[in-house]
Amino acid sequence: MHTYTAYGAEAIVDVTELTFYVVKIPLRGSLVVDSQSRRFLASPRLGSVADCGNSVSMWLGAGCEQLIWRIEPTLVIRQLAHMINAEVEHRVLFDPNLPVTGMRRRDWMALFKSLVTDLSRDPSLATDPLLIDPVERLLVQELLLAQPHSYTMFLLDEFASPAPSRVVDAATELMHHQPQRYPTVTDVARELGVGLPALDKGFHRHLDTTVAAVLEAKRLRHVRKVLLAACPSDSVAVTRLLRKQSVVAISTFTNRYLRQYGETPLQTTYRH
Repeated sequence: MHTYTAYGAEAIVDVTELTFYVVKIPLRGSLVVDSQSRRFLASPRLGSVADCGNSVSMWLGAGCEQLIWRIEPTLVIRQLAHMINAEVEHRVLFDPNLPVTGMRRRDWMALFKSLVTDLSRDPSLATDPLLIDPVERLLVQELLLAQPHSYTMFLLDEFASPAPSRVVDAATELMHHQPQRYPTVTDVARELGVGLPALDKGFHRHLDTTVAAVLEAKRLRHVRKVLLAACPSDSVAVTRLLRKQSVVAISTFTNRYLRQYGETPLQTTYRH
């Protein structure tokens, strides 16, 4: 569940024993966060992650605006289990500091804000389980890859054995023929019964690329082919078509499509 909050005056929020994870991204102003015996100042350049089962106390300055994402613990455990292809036996504990540094975190932050934009444009997305489920899974997947946590070592390539070439070939075939079936790279790995780090390492070794890069390229080509064949008439129809092709982050995908083809998906339908 994603929400936007703004405070016109100072406020104090105390929560004892959270039953879910909470990601907070300040857009304007700042807040002081006490979590896991650590105190820090969150700002537009430093978000926070509060763990399920922990207590958190926050002082919010006047004019503080923030994006809040509530994550159910079952979703985190399920997605992590699929990523590492193993059972998650203990609670996942995140580093409470979420700085906007490093490519992974910047990409995650951009993805999060892009998806919030998509939700504001199409509120029905939040109420349709078939649409919101891949959105949530993608966000959790990328958060687990970007933010340090108690299972991070299980997601590092150096601790994984590379998937053999036959598995890499099978993954490539799946993405080539039916990219619309796989909203995330974890879905590809799960289909083949391997962990994501092993599959990614196999792609590096045998193809000198990543699973994400191949899936993105295949999806771009597939969507363009579908757009040219269907010729939807307006932006609403284009968005619906993209969602049917498992495009999760519409804004992010549109930017990549524009870089690849020099036009937006909607412009493709007008010009062809």
